[in-house]
Amino acid sequence: MASRYHTVDGVRVFCSATGQGDPVLLLHGLLMSHRAWDAVLDGLGRRLTVFAPDLPGFGESDRPEHYSYSIDAMACTVAGLMDQLGISRAALVGHSLGGAVALTLAGVNPERISRVAAVAPTIYPAPLPIEARVALLPVVGETLFCRGLSRRGLRRFLRRHVYVDPQLPSDEMLQHYWERLVRPGGRRAVWRTIQTLANLEQTVRVPRRVSCPTLLVWGEEDAMVPVESGRRLEAEIERARLLTLRGAGHCPMEEQAAAFCEAMLPFLCGGER
Repeated sequence: MASRYHTVDGVRVFCSATGQGDPVLLLHGLLMSHRAWDAVLDGLGRRLTVFAPDLPGFGESDRPEHYSYSIDAMACTVAGLMDQLGISRAALVGHSLGGAVALTLAGVNPERISRVAAVAPTIYPAPLPIEARVALLPVVGETLFCRGLSRRGLRRFLRRHVYVDPQLPSDEMLQHYWERLVRPGGRRAVWRTIQTLANLEQTVRVPRRVSCPTLLVWGEEDAMVPVESGRRLEAEIERARLLTLRGAGHCPMEEQAAAFCEAMLPFLCGGER
């Protein structure tokens, strides 16, 4: 698929160059970038105009020290990005952290969001992996996390908690994420985002504010955000439907790309309400 990139106020965004179809923004999760959507970009881009930003602190975007790295701040950043790109209204697809951002933005600015697909969003407080708990230790947590994180440790974390497929992440994708993580400010941006994910009480009220059609997508074997959270969300969002995908963990758009697109396209193109 032809594509181009823009940088808007320090945020790097991938844009499909077809110019056809309604706009959709793809919002990635923690530790990742717009590359997390690689397996589904062609499928979605055939019928939609796709924008995939790197959220602040990740990928090719800036890592500003003054930024709060909260879900509310990221939702505000995405709204500002839409303004700069001339997008008055769009659909959102958000994964994990990006799913929480998408639902938050839909609740705050319902007139701008036509529909939301939330892929295992981090909305409810949940037990954190040991790597995150180390980062939360008082006084020494930041130092232990930022100095102790290694490429091997990143691979181990992703294979243990994120993917079911033992071939994922690929060496190329792991290197992509690692190189961006170790850029100046990268580890600290992740550490500060973990602080946000450790204090999700503020997001518990988000689902009841979402009024647009909502598709909740979960990998049946998700070890990071259990599918029980999806069932709770389905009950709390008035116009929500839960879809689970077999053979997938926390990243179903990578592990079950064809099934993901097959479910996503009718919903995003407005044929399913």
